[in-house]
Amino acid sequence: MITPPELTPLVESLRREAADARMCLRTLLAQVIAFAVAAISATLIAGERAPDAAFAVVGVLGVVIAVQRIGLHKFSTTNRLWGYQLHLERLRGTPPHPLSLIGWEEACRAWRIVQATVFEAIYTTPRSRLARLPTITDLYPGFFVLRQPFRERLAGYDKYRRELRALSLAIDKIHRTIDEHPHGEVGDNGSRLQRDCSDLESRRQHLEGRLIETSCLWWMPGVRAALGGGCYHAGSYLARIFAILGALQLFSLLPLLILFLRQYVEGPLGMRGWAAGVCTSLGLMVWALNWLSLRRRRKILEEELLSIHSCAIMWKAVALAHSRAWGATVNSERRRSYTERLARIACWYARAPLLIREISDLDDLPEEVAERSPGRDLAEPEIRDVFFSATTWKGGFCD
Repeated sequence: MITPPELTPLVESLRREAADARMCLRTLLAQVIAFAVAAISATLIAGERAPDAAFAVVGVLGVVIAVQRIGLHKFSTTNRLWGYQLHLERLRGTPPHPLSLIGWEEACRAWRIVQATVFEAIYTTPRSRLARLPTITDLYPGFFVLRQPFRERLAGYDKYRRELRALSLAIDKIHRTIDEHPHGEVGDNGSRLQRDCSDLESRRQHLEGRLIETSCLWWMPGVRAALGGGCYHAGSYLARIFAILGALQLFSLLPLLILFLRQYVEGPLGMRGWAAGVCTSLGLMVWALNWLSLRRRRKILEEELLSIHSCAIMWKAVALAHSRAWGATVNSERRRSYTERLARIACWYARAPLLIREISDLDDLPEEVAERSPGRDLAEPEIRDVFFSATTWKGGFCD
């Protein structure tokens, strides 16, 4: 087990690992860009003497897409590591707490069960063997999108926010009209404006309440920042790198397009011309599907459940789950069934993911959630009662 004095070396090790992952990605990106530009240029030069060389760019397209997927993996790793550091920093300066005693490998093992279960509860993921094939998983645009209840909640938040912004502008306009005219100058219109302003204020208070209700998607820091009147910026490095690689993918199709146009202009297409046209069309389709998938995966990575902020909250929930599944006292029977107990807790989290932020403030989880899985007909209020009926401490570490 890790004691508090040993946390500093662990944090330094995690930061080194995260920095190494970023440096590995930068090196790989520089190499693939150089390779792609050289390969495409060579193909264009050789196009006059060896037209069939244009088909070699299909391999370039595949390599660039593979590097983009590696980039997602590297950034996911660094966010997970930095999220754990943020989790530890939030425990710093507090009384000794079991959550600071969980070892790194113990935490990773619990993460692979708890976080994966919660992720599948929030997002649509491939389930069948066919859907889990890398090509389908990476390109099918229906994967890794918010499930229907959360999409509806997010849509409601956006709707109320737009209405609230319009109401605020209308109220400000009325106030300016009243302020710009001396008392009594507007006559009866003044009383009407005051009544309209009062009605709009009541409507705004109602919308603010609805906005708070729909903004409890704790894994979206941008939504929560906007609720406070601010904004959230996750950085643009990954977006720009993917944009460069996406442009390279389109550029890699240029030799095939040139071959197709040349065959079309010179006469009957023939087998070579048709093959070039089909490959160009398929390449454009793959590019479009890959772009849609990457945009969604990058949003999860930078602004949703896999962001550093959300990972820190999940790490605390994972540590609580591990602490309850493992137990404070030595119990051979309990520890032999650790994985099963941990999975049951993960299922409770997954049944009510909106409660995880509140659950993370608990000192410990009830034994009931490790002993049995939640029933299918269990509603969120009942799940809340199970977690909060016998709580002993609320620390408020979770932001």
